[in-house]
Amino acid sequence: MDKRVKYIKKEFIEIFDAFDNNEDISMIYDSYDEYNGAMFNYIKSKDKIWFNAYFDMILDMVKKNTAKSDIKKELLSIKTCNKFIVKRIISFIFDDDLINEELGENTNDEINEQIDELEDIKIEEAINNFSWRNNQMEAIANTINQNFTCGIHNQIMGSGKTLIILNTISEHFRLNPNNKKIYIITSFRQEILKELFFNMDGSINEEKKTFLKNNNIIDLNKYYMINRIHKKNTKITISGKRPTLLVVNIDFLRILDKKNSIDYGQVNFIILDECHSVSASKFYEILKKIKYNYKIPIIGFSATPLRDKAEDKLIDIFSSTFNSEEKLKKLNIISNYDFINAIKDNIILPPCYVLCEVNKTLNGRIGRENKDIMIRIFEKTIEDAPYKKIIGWCRTISHMKEYYKFIKDNFTDLTVYCSSFCDSKLGALGYNTNFNEYMKKKNNCILLCVNRCREGSDIQNVDTAIYLDIVKKRSLLVALQTSGRVLRKDKEGKKTCGFVIDSFVNCNGIQIEVLTANKIINYYKKIFSLCDVNLYENKNKMYDEMIKICSNVDFNKEKEELTLKIDDDNKNNIKFKLELKTLNYDFNKFIKELIVIIDKSCQITRNEKFNKIIETIKKTKHMTVYTLDFWKKYDEMPDKLKLG
Repeated sequence: MDKRVKYIKKEFIEIFDAFDNNEDISMIYDSYDEYNGAMFNYIKSKDKIWFNAYFDMILDMVKKNTAKSDIKKELLSIKTCNKFIVKRIISFIFDDDLINEELGENTNDEINEQIDELEDIKIEEAINNFSWRNNQMEAIANTINQNFTCGIHNQIMGSGKTLIILNTISEHFRLNPNNKKIYIITSFRQEILKELFFNMDGSINEEKKTFLKNNNIIDLNKYYMINRIHKKNTKITISGKRPTLLVVNIDFLRILDKKNSIDYGQVNFIILDECHSVSASKFYEILKKIKYNYKIPIIGFSATPLRDKAEDKLIDIFSSTFNSEEKLKKLNIISNYDFINAIKDNIILPPCYVLCEVNKTLNGRIGRENKDIMIRIFEKTIEDAPYKKIIGWCRTISHMKEYYKFIKDNFTDLTVYCSSFCDSKLGALGYNTNFNEYMKKKNNCILLCVNRCREGSDIQNVDTAIYLDIVKKRSLLVALQTSGRVLRKDKEGKKTCGFVIDSFVNCNGIQIEVLTANKIINYYKKIFSLCDVNLYENKNKMYDEMIKICSNVDFNKEKEELTLKIDDDNKNNIKFKLELKTLNYDFNKFIKELIVIIDKSCQITRNEKFNKIIETIKKTKHMTVYTLDFWKKYDEMPDKLKLG
C-alpha cells in the first residue's frame, strides 16, 4: 500500500511541475485524462511543502492499517479538500483493479532477453519438406571457395542458417577426411545451441539426427560430441579417431579459455552464431587472441551483424587477413541474403507499414487524444489481419501497464498478455504474464512487452506489430529485429503481409513530407540491408540501389498510401499507409526530400552527383548540355530525371 501512496504523490507532483513549468495547458489535460478541471486547479494551487505533509499524513494512516472508510472520512474533513481528489487517492490506494505498484526497470538487453524459440528456420519444420535453397547452397559454396577463412554470412531470419552452419562443418570434413581436430559452434544465446540437435536433457535428438544424415547435411555419427550447454564441465578431451564437435555458449567458452581447457592448436575453426556479440569487449579480446595468435578462422552468422560503435571490432574479427598489423582491413562478407531477396523468394512476407502521427504528451502518458487515435488506427489495421495475433513494444514498465489497461478496456475480443524482466511481480499483481500460453495461442491476442522478443522469437501466426515507445528515430537494428517477427509465413497460408504500426511525434514542427521521407528511408535501408556503408565497398552501388528503390514509389492520395514496387509481381509491393494529422500531403516535396536524404546517406560528392546526372541525360536524351553550368538549372529539373 505504501508504494501506491508514493506513486500517486509522484503523479500529483508531476502535474504540479507541468503547470509550474508553463507546459502547454492542452497537453497537460491530454496527458492526464483521469483528471478534470477542478482537480487540476486544486493541484496547481498547492506547493511541494503541502504535498509532502498531505501524503505523509496518508502514509501514516495506511501504515497503521486505518480502514479505507476512515481514511476517506479524514481526508474529506479537511476544510479545503476536493472530493474528486480524495476519490482518486482512495481508489488508487485501495482498488485492486487499479494495479499500479511502481516497479523498477532494467534496460540491459542481454539480461532481459526472453528465452525465445530458435530465430532461424526450425529443423522440425524442414524434416517433412526439405530442399536446399539457393541462398544456402551459395553460402556453403562461397565458404568452400574461400577455403573456410574468416568472414560473415549476413543471412536474415528464416534463411535456414542452422543448416548452413552444420553443412559447412560436414563439407570441411569431407574435403579433409584425415582431420581429427575440433569444430566449435558457439553463440551468446544458449537456446539457439540447445535446438541444434539436442533433446531437453542434452541427449541427441534421434529424429533430427536421422533427418540431417538422410539429407546429406551432416552425419553426426562421424563426430565425437562435447555438449557444454547442458553439461558445464571444464574438461575438454578430444577423440583421436574422429573430429570433435564442441557446442558451447559464449559465457562458458570464456571460462574454458580462462582455464586453458582448449588446445587451440587442435581447432579447425569457430562458427559464431549471432556474431554481433563481438561488440562485447571481453569476448572480442578472446576472439582476437584466437584469430591472430593461433591463426584460427572465425566464421560469423547474423541477420543483423552491425552494432553502433562496434564496426571496427567486427571488421577486425571478420576480415580475411590473419595479420593483426594490417591497417586497411575489410569486412569479408562471405554471403549476403537480405530482406528484398527473401521477399522475392517467398521466404518471408512483404511488410505493410502504418505510419501513425500522434501527439506529444507528458511523462510518457498515452494521452486522451492519442487513445482515440490508437483505437481508430488499431481497429482499421487489424481488420485486415487474418489472425489478429499482435505484439507491442513499450518503453517502460509503467507504459506497458497503462497500455495493458487501455487495450483490455477497449479491445475486449483480445486476450491481453504482458512480459518483462519482472513477470513474477506483475503476475502476483494480477497481470497475465503467461508467455508460453501466448506463444501457443492461435489468434485474437496481444503481447505487450519491454525488452522482449526483439530477436529470436519465432511466434506462430503473429501478423501485427506495434511500436508503442514513440521514439524520434528508431535504430535500424531494432527495426530489423523487431518487425521481422511478423514477416514469417504461417502454416495455413492466410497471411499476405506483416502489419507494422509505427507511431511518431512531430514535436519540432518539421514539414510532414520531410519527416515521412526520413522515416521511410530508414525502412528502405533496412529492407535492403543497407544498414551501414561498411557493408558496401562501393558507395555508388549503395547509391544506385537506393535511387532505384525511390524511383519506384507511387502515392495514392485517396488512400493516403505510399507503395514501393520491388519487382514485377504486385504481391510483393511494400506499402506505407500514412495516418497523419494533416490532410495535405505534397508528394513532390516528399520525393525531393528523399533525394536529399539519399545524397547525404551515401556521402555522394557534388562531382559524383554531376557525373551521374550527365549519364542520365545521355541515356534519356532530355538535354545536351554537359557543362558545370548545368548545376544552376538542377533545381528546375524534373524530379524523375533527378532520380535517374
